[in-house]
Amino acid sequence: MRRYKAYSRDEIVSIAKKAEMSVDEICGAIQGDSSAIFNLLYNNSKEFEQAGMSPEDYYYSQLYWSCRYLYEVEAKGDEAPDFEASIIDILNYLIIVLAELYGEDVDSHQILKIDIELEKEFGIKRKGSFILGDSEGSNG
Repeated sequence: MRRYKAYSRDEIVSIAKKAEMSVDEICGAIQGDSSAIFNLLYNNSKEFEQAGMSPEDYYYSQLYWSCRYLYEVEAKGDEAPDFEASIIDILNYLIIVLAELYGEDVDSHQILKIDIELEKEFGIKRKGSFILGDSEGSNG
């Protein structure tokens, strides 16, 4: 199975600066919450593709930053239904890209890894997590 990479905030900002993307979006990604990074990715797909980000890494990064934002919001006791709904769309795009480009199915272990890592970091279980039931003993 192909390994997917979730680009870090610094990597995404670096690509955005080199591609001369919107200064407002770059500043938002540097200073803002995870939704600002997701929005930078979402609004500039062609630029990230031209910078050499693979389609699977692009969608996996979107998925990671969407999930991360949901953990940030849930940790504050809030909800973000628009982001929750977008996760399914992003995952569907990832599935389509993998099937069309490589004839592969999505690696569910890598998808689960996002929630496993974020659950550990935030110390909470996100509503709608990819992990069903108790996450104790799960392998990433």
